[in-house]
Amino acid sequence: MILHIFVDPPRVAFFVPFLNYPIAWYGILFGLGFALALRVFQHLCDWRPFSLFTGEQIASRITNFMMVGILVGARLFHIVFYESLDWLQNDPLRPFKFWEGGLASHGGILCSIFSCLLFVYIYRIPFFKLLDRIFPCAMILGGCIRIGNFMNQEILGLKTELPWGLVFQTPQSLSSIGLYPRHPVQIYESLFYFALFFLGCVLLKNRSKTGVAASSLGLLMSVGRFLVEFLKEDQSFYTLGLPLNMGQILSIPLIILFATILALAYNERLQEPFRARLNQ
Repeated sequence: MILHIFVDPPRVAFFVPFLNYPIAWYGILFGLGFALALRVFQHLCDWRPFSLFTGEQIASRITNFMMVGILVGARLFHIVFYESLDWLQNDPLRPFKFWEGGLASHGGILCSIFSCLLFVYIYRIPFFKLLDRIFPCAMILGGCIRIGNFMNQEILGLKTELPWGLVFQTPQSLSSIGLYPRHPVQIYESLFYFALFFLGCVLLKNRSKTGVAASSLGLLMSVGRFLVEFLKEDQSFYTLGLPLNMGQILSIPLIILFATILALAYNERLQEPFRARLNQ
């Protein structure tokens, strides 16, 4: 006989006094993850310096670039790939309503990389050495965000009879997917991302070739995301009934991208063309 684990984590951490405005755990964990990632990034830049700037100088300058890239990219990808395009006619301002929720990590990853390109163009620092220090920290943010998804009782897993299956009890769960024990996929991903953070630190400690840390973490993250999607309920309007869901489809280009970068890094064909172009 399997004893199921019933969970009902609160979405709201507290209400702002006098305003009665709810502060969600998701927002707290997102902010905490970003702050921790930024602090660790500063430490990694000082621990393995790669430019004339100190870690504090780089961190203070790159904060706005990364925040805008993550939020704008994640929001746009969610609107375009996970929702019906009816919002174009009914609510054209929907992409700007961040407070309504809906962020896609693939968009956050790609747009944050473009933000880094803009940053290194302005400040003339090596692009891939910067990414080698950013990607381990990004795993901290990703892990915290997945815990936030758990608190929101969203991105739920498929049914399971495994002893650690969780039964979520929100009205959304009851009405849309039923009261069943499900894979705690948010926790799976969170633990995986934290493990990738430690792997990235090991690669930096061992002074791996330029680009290896970033591309290795990016590749493992994308492959892991592709695999864990087999355990999730489909979330996209467009992939219902298809063999692969939207998370897997969007992971395939990232797998190819990071695998290519990793191969170039190991063959030492990666850094000079970009450095010559960006630092001229």
